[in-house]
Amino acid sequence: MKKIIAVSVLVCLTITLVFTTALAQEEPAFVSPIDGTYFEVSQGQEVILWMGWVACTKGLATDFLTSVHLYWELDGEPLFSSDDEVAELWFPLQPHQPYSVCIPAVGRQQTWFAGWGYPLGSFDEVGTHTVKLEIWFDHPVTDGFDSDGDKRPDIYSGSTGLLSATIEVVEGP
Repeated sequence: MKKIIAVSVLVCLTITLVFTTALAQEEPAFVSPIDGTYFEVSQGQEVILWMGWVACTKGLATDFLTSVHLYWELDGEPLFSSDDEVAELWFPLQPHQPYSVCIPAVGRQQTWFAGWGYPLGSFDEVGTHTVKLEIWFDHPVTDGFDSDGDKRPDIYSGSTGLLSATIEVVEGP
């Protein structure tokens, strides 16, 4: 009987430790200069640089991937040394919920999401960091949306210029 009680206590302590550790961990902070200019993260919190693209068809999403280039900097230093290094971080295309801004002729039965993510890691010291992103296209692309209401697909080309965001690292929990 003592063995059963000892084993039960040990199992309960293990389960408690696992759940307490899991609950204590903060969710990663997703940072993209497209989504904002200021991000506050805690010391030790994982930071993931990311961006995404949604298109009205899988073909339009694939066309985007053949055209797009990303350039990332952290505190004035390039994070990647080549386009190939950046391109490896695109996730496989995923089905996404339909959007009503798709041009009817393009179709909106299913939209597609192209996502990119890079686990930057965490910052151990309180302070401020600057992340910059430039996006440019080899050829014009469309997502099949009519965001401006002119009844024509929106077309993207050229460069965004350097988009900038601040990461403020604050004392951890």
